[in-house]
Amino acid sequence: LILALVPTLYSYLYYKKQLAAGTATKEDAKLIPKGASKKTAYISLIIILLVFVLVAVLMFTGDIEVIYDDDSFTIKADYYGDLTVKYEAVDSLEYLESHSSGLRQNGYGSARLGMGMFKSEALGAYTRYCYTKCPAAVMLEVEGKTLLINGIDEAATMEIYNLLLDKCGR
Repeated sequence: LILALVPTLYSYLYYKKQLAAGTATKEDAKLIPKGASKKTAYISLIIILLVFVLVAVLMFTGDIEVIYDDDSFTIKADYYGDLTVKYEAVDSLEYLESHSSGLRQNGYGSARLGMGMFKSEALGAYTRYCYTKCPAAVMLEVEGKTLLINGIDEAATMEIYNLLLDKCGR
C-alpha cells in the first residue's frame, strides 16, 4: 500500500507545484478523453478490492484434515498438495509439545497455515503440514524422511497422535 501511495502522492504534489510555477496548466492534464479517467478509476478500485479480498482469504482461511483409511492416512490441505502415507511406512512416531518451524524451502505459508518443505537445525529437511498457532505437533519418520503434522490446537494434535499410534500398531 505504501509503495502505491507514496509515488501517487509525490506525483500529485509535483503536479500542484508545476501549476503554481506556471509550467503546467489544467488543460495539460486533460489529455485523457472525457469520462475515461473515471472509468479507469472505477476499474482500478474494483481490481484493488478483489486483490485485498483474495489476499485476506488466502492469509486467514484454510484447513488441514487427516483422513484415516484401513492401510494409510491422507493429509488433505487447502492451498497445498495432499499427502498419503501407508501405516507400514511409518518408522517412528513422536508427540512434540512444541516445535519451531525452521525455514520454508518451498510450499505455502500464511497467518493460519505453514506447509511444504522446511529446514531447521533440529530436524534437518522435513515436510510440514501445520497450523501456525498450535505449538504441538506429531513427528513421524516415514521411510527415512521427517513429517510434521498438527491439528488446529493441542487437543486436536493429541487426537491425531493417538489415532496414528493405534493405526500404526504402536
